[in-house]
Amino acid sequence: WNTFPKDHDLKIAAKECEKQEEKLKDLNEKIQQQKQRVETERKKLDEVRLRVQEACQKCYLKARLDLFEEVQEALKEYTEQTCRTN
Repeated sequence: WNTFPKDHDLKIAAKECEKQEEKLKDLNEKIQQQKQRVETERKKLDEVRLRVQEACQKCYLKARLDLFEEVQEALKEYTEQTCRTN
């Protein structure tokens, strides 16, 4: 019985436990918010991927960034050349 914690020690431990539970609750809320943001951004990225894939299919290109950039540069040069001659 002598080794059992005193009332004061138990109260301190209970307060610390409550404090840590509150921190955990706050962290869980932040995690849920981050998950929602990640899901929203993932959906946006999926939409962009779909549009890129559709655009590449129309041009008979593979959906690769390097090819897309190369074609974009070629179109820019073509536009500059045609605007110069007109």
